[in-house]
Amino acid sequence: MSLVDYIRKHPFFTVYCFIIIFLFPGVYYKSGYQFFDELILHLVAFIVLYFLLSKYLPSSPVKLNLFAADKFKALSEYLPNAALVLVSCFVVFHFLHLGFLPLLSSAQSDNIVDIALIRQNVTVQSSGWVNYLSSFIMRAVIPFFVVYSCIAQKKQFFIAWVIVGAFYALNLIQKSHIVMAFVPLALYFVLNKKYLKSIAVMLIPVVGVFFLVILTNPGKVTQQDQQVEFTAQEQLNNSSQSLARRLLIVPGKTVGDWFLLIPAEYPFLHGCGYRFAKLFGCEYTEYSKLFYPRLYPHYAIKGLKGTVNVASFMYEYSNFGKIGLVLGALIIALLFFTVQKLFAGEFIWLMVFNFFPVLMLSSKSFTTLLFSGGWGLTILLFFLFRDKLIVADTGK
Repeated sequence: MSLVDYIRKHPFFTVYCFIIIFLFPGVYYKSGYQFFDELILHLVAFIVLYFLLSKYLPSSPVKLNLFAADKFKALSEYLPNAALVLVSCFVVFHFLHLGFLPLLSSAQSDNIVDIALIRQNVTVQSSGWVNYLSSFIMRAVIPFFVVYSCIAQKKQFFIAWVIVGAFYALNLIQKSHIVMAFVPLALYFVLNKKYLKSIAVMLIPVVGVFFLVILTNPGKVTQQDQQVEFTAQEQLNNSSQSLARRLLIVPGKTVGDWFLLIPAEYPFLHGCGYRFAKLFGCEYTEYSKLFYPRLYPHYAIKGLKGTVNVASFMYEYSNFGKIGLVLGALIIALLFFTVQKLFAGEFIWLMVFNFFPVLMLSSKSFTTLLFSGGWGLTILLFFLFRDKLIVADTGK
């Protein structure tokens, strides 16, 4: 098997190796070479375990036939249009439930802390079930139906999903949402060598991200209790630098933060860092929330609450130390094998619906991504509409 064939059969192996290598500069920025051994241990463990699994696990694909029954096929006829109506109604309900439109409220403020509080209140002032449903819709339903409507439906449905998706993503004031909504479709066009269409689609998240960066980094900030006002050019430069730092440094820097804190200031959790902690005879401890006031005291003192999300393998490290780094490698390798077997023979769809969640392993746990992160729901939606997507794709 040639290298190209191997990468095509095991694409996420290559992607994940790049993700770990990508973390090194940020870790160095925070802590120098101090924790390079831990990163190398995790990377080597992943490579070795992945090759062992590829050698000893069955190579035959796993066919998922959950939706082969006629009733599910009938459901797939009506669900796309019903989903558009229901999602649109939920978006309206969500902002009525909040009592304000976050984008409009943020645009009326010129203080970075006030805007951060507005963004925080989107979650804090929403009921728990609303937050969960919002997450599923934004991370799974909208990205999937943006792709589906473009390929398998009439143009007006695609335009409607784009409008709903962009409006909702921007109003949640989370840069990752606007990216997540449109990257799958852009990737679909790239893999089909329709580069101009891909560029056209990517303009939406690119413009959206820069808009949110400028919005959340206003022309005035408070420094030492004094208002400092920036020119438009300074504001643009600050926004660009902020975005570049967020992409290139922050994921690795956060890994470095966790390494510095565990176990020097916070002990290994020995299983208590998982939501099923009671199986280990203890209460669930969420370091991602505990670390926020420790790492961002200047925001916490002003009433901001948040989480310090980190690469997936760090959750295993926070529980079991260096053994956890190996365990995290095994979990990721098994996860990739399962997903790649489910999508065997469907390389384009494998990449379209799984590439972004795999990238997000650099800053979120795999359990969060699979469940509340919408990855599992996206896979189920694909298999519900698989036949229609393949037929529509073949006809284009």
